[in-house]
Amino acid sequence: MKNYISPNYTFTPGDTGVGTVITGIINFNIKFLIVILNVTKEEIIYAPGLSGRGYTAISSDTITLEYNTSSHSSTDILQFLYESTNDYPSVVDSARNNDLLAKLQRLTKIAESLQVVDSAQRQRITIDSIAASLTLGTVTTVGSVTSLGTITTVSTVTSVTNIASNAGMDREQYINIAKQTYANSIRSRLTIQ
Repeated sequence: MKNYISPNYTFTPGDTGVGTVITGIINFNIKFLIVILNVTKEEIIYAPGLSGRGYTAISSDTITLEYNTSSHSSTDILQFLYESTNDYPSVVDSARNNDLLAKLQRLTKIAESLQVVDSAQRQRITIDSIAASLTLGTVTTVGSVTSLGTITTVSTVTSVTNIASNAGMDREQYINIAKQTYANSIRSRLTIQ
């Protein structure tokens, strides 16, 4: 196995099935290509067997990538792990091969947790905290919320399923206050003649 940074490659980033890499590897054969790593972005952009990191087309030594590289740059440095009998100049000596392989295995492990969850390339995230002065757009559903702190303005609340307490008072306390207010303001002034 040899590690290459080909001086002749051409990288054209793009969306899924659009981005391409012309490897510049002499007598290129896709079956010997193990991985393409974008060294600049620290991302694996091609690795057979890794979901979403394959290819959609091959033509000569041009690979159309399955991975979305639209956020990458054509000037990013790519590294190829390519196994072949061709004598192509190696970028590293054999003493460093094990170190690079360990780093590649680590990158692969990290990439597993970054897998997209749907066909629109969206990822599921959990928000632990929101910075101050953040304005949210339309929020259609809010699940269980433990604490919100101070909210300056809420435009419209369509439905509230259950409020345990509000301003430290539960539902019954509000009912009692409403009864007392009615008794003290309206009922006390009624006279029957």
